[in-house]
Amino acid sequence: MRRPKKWVYFWSLCPGLGHLYLQYMNRGLQFMLLFYGSIFLMIQLDAGVFVIFLPVIYFYSFFDAIKQYHWILDSGFYEDKPLIEWRTLFLHKRILGFGLLIISGIVIFNTVIDQFLYLLPASISDFLYFNFTKGIAVVVMIIIGIVLIQKDKKTSNWE
Repeated sequence: MRRPKKWVYFWSLCPGLGHLYLQYMNRGLQFMLLFYGSIFLMIQLDAGVFVIFLPVIYFYSFFDAIKQYHWILDSGFYEDKPLIEWRTLFLHKRILGFGLLIISGIVIFNTVIDQFLYLLPASISDFLYFNFTKGIAVVVMIIIGIVLIQKDKKTSNWE
């Protein structure tokens, strides 16, 4: 598979597209989901503080696509290894499902219930609007952290 280097650089400007161009479908899809999913969550959760992760994901995707291109040139074959094993995501499907339910609830709150907040006095509706979604996001992160720590203690073989 001989692909012109300029096109790899061009498509790599968009996270995941460089990988898709190189036929790394799993890896490209995961970079796209990670990058654009992060943007979606930041917008929905009004969590602009996490914008610091976007350049990291962007540049990692860009340089990884270039590295994969050179790997193909040097070795002559490619292996579509995903960024995160899909199997790992399915092993933790309970946590993933719980997180998706919480995020869906926040999105519903931001879109549907927001329309009814104007009926409340201004101070109560402002408090609920600006703090409820952030509070849920923090609670979700704490719960996921506790679950992950407890699971790590159960499976730890340090002794």
